[in-house]
Amino acid sequence: MSKPKLSLVGPAIRPQCWSGFIKGLYSNDIDYEIIFLGPNPPICTLPTNFHHIKTDVKPAQCYEAGVRLAQGELIILAADDLEFLEDHPLDKLVAFYDSINDSKAIASCVCMMNNQPWESAQHIFGYAELLPEWVGVLSKEYYLSLLGLDSRFLASYVLMDLDLRVWRGGGRVISSGIYCNEYKSLSSLWKATVVPDEVVMEELWLEKGKGIRKQRKEPVMPFSNYKILEESQGPKGRWV
Repeated sequence: MSKPKLSLVGPAIRPQCWSGFIKGLYSNDIDYEIIFLGPNPPICTLPTNFHHIKTDVKPAQCYEAGVRLAQGELIILAADDLEFLEDHPLDKLVAFYDSINDSKAIASCVCMMNNQPWESAQHIFGYAELLPEWVGVLSKEYYLSLLGLDSRFLASYVLMDLDLRVWRGGGRVISSGIYCNEYKSLSSLWKATVVPDEVVMEELWLEKGKGIRKQRKEPVMPFSNYKILEESQGPKGRWV
C-alpha cells in the first residue's frame, strides 16, 4: 500500500465532533490519513485511514507525537472540532500548496470560529500584519527542520509560536481561501490553557515597549522521543 500524501494530525478529546470532521473530507480524491491522539475513545465507526491513539499526554505533545508518526510528506495540524466548509478541501489545499513552490511556505485556511469570522489572537500581541497559520498545509520535512513544537506550551499558543518562527525564519504563510470552521465552545480546554501559554508566549516573543521581537528570546525546547505517548513533557497541564 502506498503512503498517503497528506496527514491530518491533532489532539482529540471530543469524539462527538469526529463524524463532522470526517464528513467534511469525504469528497477528496487525494490519499490522506487522519491521526487523532487523546484520552477518549471514538463513538462512531472510523474509516480505515483514520487512526486513533489513546494517550493522556498534553495536547501540544499529541500534535508532536502525531507528526512523528505521520506517513504523509505533507501535514496539517488540525483540531478534532474542525469542519471544512466546501467540497474537495484537501485536494484544493494541496494543489494551492504545490502552486506556491516554496519549501518554507504554509498554505493556510481561512478559519471561522463557531460559524463566525474569527479575529486572530495574533492581534493581542500586535502583529496583525502577519497572517496566522491555524489550519494549513506544510511539509513534514520543513516542520522537522523547525524542531517541531516547543514543549513549554500546553495547547493554546503552541501553533502561534510555530507561526511566528516560520515568519521570523524566512518562511511564509499564504492564505488559500479555503474555509474551515471550529467549535471552540464545545470544550473548556482553551480556557484551561490560555493563561499559562500566554505567559510563555509573552516571555519568548514580546519586548517591552517594542512589540514582537525580531528573534525569539530563547531557542526551541523540543519534545523528546522518550515515552512521548506516555508522559507529558514540560508543564503537564490537563485535559478538560
